[in-house]
Amino acid sequence: MKKLLPAFALMLSASAFGFVSDWNGIKIAPEKTWLQTAEKKYFGNIHIDPKAKADLVKLEIKDGKFVIDVREFFREKPATEVTVRIPLNGVVPGKKARLTVEMSAVPATPFEIFFEGQNVVDGKGQHFWKARKCNAKESAQKFEIEELLPATVKDVRLRLTFRAPAVYTVGACDFLAEVPAK
Repeated sequence: MKKLLPAFALMLSASAFGFVSDWNGIKIAPEKTWLQTAEKKYFGNIHIDPKAKADLVKLEIKDGKFVIDVREFFREKPATEVTVRIPLNGVVPGKKARLTVEMSAVPATPFEIFFEGQNVVDGKGQHFWKARKCNAKESAQKFEIEELLPATVKDVRLRLTFRAPAVYTVGACDFLAEVPAK
C-alpha cells in the first residue's frame, strides 16, 4: 500500500503539471475554434486570422501528434496568423516556470512559443506574455521557454503562433510549474 500512494501521487502530478504526451485523445471542433478531451472537456482554442479563411487551414490528430497545415492559408492574402492556446494547470505565481514543446515543420519554418495569460494589478486584469521565436526543422526538436511568472498572475496558457506557410507537427508538450533553483 505504501508503494501505491507515491505512484498514485506521481500520476496526479503528471496530469496536473504535464499536459499532453499523446494527442490521440484530443478532438478538433468541426468549426476549427477549439480543442476538447475525449471526455468532451475544453482543452484549448484555435484562433485563425482572418476567420473567413478558416477553410484553408487543415488540422488533424495523426499518429499521436497535432498536425497544422497552413500552406494554403498563407498563399492567399491577407493571412495574419494561426494561434493555438492551451490553459496550464498548477501555475505557481512568483515562480520560474518552463514550457517544453516538441515541434517540426515542413519546410523548416519559424514559429513562436509563448507564456501568455492574465496578470491582476490593482484589481485590473492585464495581458501578460513572454515569447520566444523558434526555428522548427523537418525533424522533431524540443523547444523550451522559461519565465519568472508575476506574483499577481491569474492564469497562464501555452500559446503557439504560426505566421508562415508550412505543415507544423506538434508533439509532446510539458509544463513545469516550478523550475528548481540551480
